[in-house]
Amino acid sequence: MTQFSLGELKQIMRQVAGDDDTIELVDGFETRTFEDLGYDSLALLEIVHHVERACGRKLPDSELGDITTPKELVEFVGELERA
Repeated sequence: MTQFSLGELKQIMRQVAGDDDTIELVDGFETRTFEDLGYDSLALLEIVHHVERACGRKLPDSELGDITTPKELVEFVGELERA
């Protein structure tokens, strides 16, 4: 099984953003907060849902609240995949 990557998350984030021209995922986006990138809480739920489908497992809600950046989300998923 391959590890979930930042590139995969970026694709998911673009899908979730749809036609929203205000969201730009340029170099350095991975360390900016989802909020700074223009994603609200509903969009974050949709991102998590897509990530869960891509990974084939449910992400524990209790730990997701501490994740604020795309990089943190990818690292979190990676830790779960290694466990």
